[in-house]
Amino acid sequence: MSLEEPGRGDGKRQSLLFKVTDAASRAKNLDELFRSVHEYLNEPMRNTSICIILYDDKKESLNLVYPANVKEKSSLSLWWRTLASYLIKDGKTLIATTELISRLTHEKAETLPAVLLGTPLRVKDKVMGAMCLFNYHDASAYSDKDLEMLKFVADQIAIAIERKQMEDALRESKEKYLSLMNDAIGSLSSGIIILDDHFRVVWVNHAIEEFFGIERDAIIGMDKRRLIKEKIKYIFEEPEKFERVVLSTYDNNTYIEQFECHVLPGVNRGERFLEHWSTPIRTGVFAGGRIEHYHDITARKRIEQRLAAQEKNLSLVFD
Repeated sequence: MSLEEPGRGDGKRQSLLFKVTDAASRAKNLDELFRSVHEYLNEPMRNTSICIILYDDKKESLNLVYPANVKEKSSLSLWWRTLASYLIKDGKTLIATTELISRLTHEKAETLPAVLLGTPLRVKDKVMGAMCLFNYHDASAYSDKDLEMLKFVADQIAIAIERKQMEDALRESKEKYLSLMNDAIGSLSSGIIILDDHFRVVWVNHAIEEFFGIERDAIIGMDKRRLIKEKIKYIFEEPEKFERVVLSTYDNNTYIEQFECHVLPGVNRGERFLEHWSTPIRTGVFAGGRIEHYHDITARKRIEQRLAAQEKNLSLVFD
């Protein structure tokens, strides 16, 4: 049943397009989005099946990503592959009955849908795959207006796919970057904390665990502002000063900060003196964030204290 049927006019079409747009922004993953779109399309157009194919330009291969069910995939035979190749290469929408589908795919008519709508999945000039609606029972199930509707739905899906691919690429870059850091600087004697552009903790090394007496897994992913206010500042001799100085670097993340701080002894940590040095991250996957170094200067401070005591004793002798 087409959206052009009586009682299924512009209001129904607008409702469908709104639902699809909303699903594209809210879906947790692509499979959830595809299932939602299929459900919404079946409300005005009963017995509609859909298939979504992605094109990998590096491998020059096609991947049927929906339906995900193996049984449903096998029921499509191989006509989807030929038709997707045609849509991707031609770059245009298509409405076809069994006869045309058979001519394009060289498949037997009895295995093919009665009617099919197809369109490339495109973002700007990049074609990333194809999407088809099809009905096995009613050759008059779709109209030209349904084809226009499909183009809109396909655009929303293409945008969602591109966004997901970018998120995956960013996550992979971060994982590789963090793995490199673990290998290269995870065992350094200086403590290191890396914050993202929201000042969430994305990585700490083992030295921070020793200096602060906290487990790295317990703070990764947390808001550093909240950590400072609720926990970290209390390990220092001057908690309010530590909070004020460090939070100022988050409020104005444009400058290098350097100061000394005194860690008090406590559970899982010893007394020590640290030098804080931090700077904005201007490039890379954590651009907009900040990296904080903590150098253990306890030995130097002990020497300074002894020298100060000796100078005081000498002054008393000569006075």
